[in-house]
Amino acid sequence: MKSFKYIPFGLMLVLLLGACGGTADTTAEQTPQDAAYTAAAQTLEVELALALTQNAQQTLEAENESLSQMVETQAAQLTEQANQPPVQAVEDEDSADTPEPTLATEPQINVVAETQCRQSSSVSASVLEDLTPGQKLTPLGRSPDNLWWAVAAPSDPDRQCWVAWNENIELQGIVFELPTVAPPTTPTNTPWPTPEGGVAFSYSHKGTCGGAEYGFFEITNLNDFAFESMSIRVRDITADYSVGSADSNNPFLPNGNGCAGGNSTLPAYGRAFIAVPFGKTQQDNRNRAIITLCSENGQRGNCVSAATIFKP
Repeated sequence: MKSFKYIPFGLMLVLLLGACGGTADTTAEQTPQDAAYTAAAQTLEVELALALTQNAQQTLEAENESLSQMVETQAAQLTEQANQPPVQAVEDEDSADTPEPTLATEPQINVVAETQCRQSSSVSASVLEDLTPGQKLTPLGRSPDNLWWAVAAPSDPDRQCWVAWNENIELQGIVFELPTVAPPTTPTNTPWPTPEGGVAFSYSHKGTCGGAEYGFFEITNLNDFAFESMSIRVRDITADYSVGSADSNNPFLPNGNGCAGGNSTLPAYGRAFIAVPFGKTQQDNRNRAIITLCSENGQRGNCVSAATIFKP
C-alpha cells in the first residue's frame, strides 16, 4: 500500500498559483479572473509568512521564559546557601587536650654504652667520672675539631668534663650550635706523666674463634710503664658502619693464633696481639681501628691511643 505525505491545502494552492503564474507571460494583460487568483495567492503567502513569524516568536519567547526561570531558580539556591550560617568544626575533646608534638631542639647527649668523662679532650687525661648507659648529659660546648664534647659532670653540674664523640654516645638537639671550647692544654691532677713513647699498632690478619670471625692486631708498648687495660673500636670508613669493638682488662695474647687466655699486663716495651670480634667486613673497603691502652684497669690511669687504616 502506497503512503502519501500530507501537504496543507493553502500551501498547495500557493504552489499551484505560483506555477501557473510562472508559466504565464508576465507581459500579457491579465484577465480579471487571473488577477483575482493572483491577489488571493499573494494574500495567502503573506498570511503564511505572518503565521510562521508568529510561531517562531512564540517559540523564542517560551525558550526565553524557560531560561529566565532556570536562572532565577539557581540564583535563589545560591542566595539560600549564602544566607546559611557557616558550619562549625566539631573539636574532639581528646584532641583539644593533646599537645602538638614538638621536635627535640634542646642539646643533649645520651650515653648508650659505658664510657668515661675526662678532665680534657684527650684519652691521656684523667678520668673524672665513669658514665653508664641511660645517663643524659648537658653539653656545654665542643672541641675545635668536633671530636670531644664538654659536658656538665653528672655528679657536680658546676664542674666540666670531656666525653669523646664515638659510638658510646648519642647526640640530640641542636648540639652543633654550641660554641667551641678550648680544652685545658695540660690536664691537671694527672697521676701519670704524659707518655712520650706511644704504641706501635697494626692490623695482622683475620681468624676464627669458636666459629666466629675475629680480627687480630699487633701492638708494641714503646713506653717504660706497663698497660693493664684496653679498648678498641673498628669501623668501616668506606661504607661507614661499625665492624667490631672490645674492652678488656686481660686482652694481651702472646701470639696471633690464640683466642682466649689473654694476659692482664703488657709490660714496658712488650709485644702482644689483640683479638676483636668482627661483624660484616668487605674485602676492598678501608677500615680504621682506634685502640686505647691504659696503665690501670677499667681504662684509667695513664692512657695512650693509636690508630691504623687497613683492608681486611
